Amino acid sequence: MFSFFKPSNQVDAVSIERTLTSWSPSSGDIERYYKFVHQGLESVTRLTEYEDKKASRILGAMAFLTALVAALNVSFIPLLSVDARKGALFGSLVIALCLFYFLSLLGSSVIVWAIHPRFNIKLPSGRPTSFLFAPVIDKVNGVVWAQEFSNYTADQVATKALKDEIVEVKLIAHKAMQKVRWLRAGSVLFVVALALATIASLLGSALALKFVVFS
Repeated sequence: MFSFFKPSNQVDAVSIERTLTSWSPSSGDIERYYKFVHQGLESVTRLTEYEDKKASRILGAMAFLTALVAALNVSFIPLLSVDARKGALFGSLVIALCLFYFLSLLGSSVIVWAIHPRFNIKLPSGRPTSFLFAPVIDKVNGVVWAQEFSNYTADQVATKALKDEIVEVKLIAHKAMQKVRWLRAGSVLFVVALALATIASLLGSALALKFVVFS
């Protein structure tokens, strides 16, 4: 059973921010912490990019297989006689093909859902709540954004940026694992669809031997 429904990353962000509110590392510690946190950010970012590429490959394979099956159907079914289309063998072929197309469509939808952009973070109404999260930065006007730097010391800005990066690592990791869960489901649907395509090809071969070759 796939565990799709995890706690909201908005809840995670709020809990992390509250935990870090009173944390004030020294100038030297900021630089050391930032090095390790940034490595974590790069790692989870690469993971989510890898999952996006994997999704593209799966979608491409599904599109190719669906087009191939459709082309074979269009070429093969008109060759069958009326009697051939009344038998149980042809009925089984139709059912297998319908299930194949349904699962291919469902699998593609699941994979598209896996990689679609999703931002569950509450956007600010005044000061930006993050120095890193693009929708937050876009929400505030230029003056407010500039004041976040001009009104505070370098250590204060660096501390804020470090805390934001810690939050960002958790959020991107959460997003990456959501993709993994949905892509796993889409891959399973694709494998089942592939099995149905194989069954349909065997049924079609049996029909061809019975009603086309030996008729």
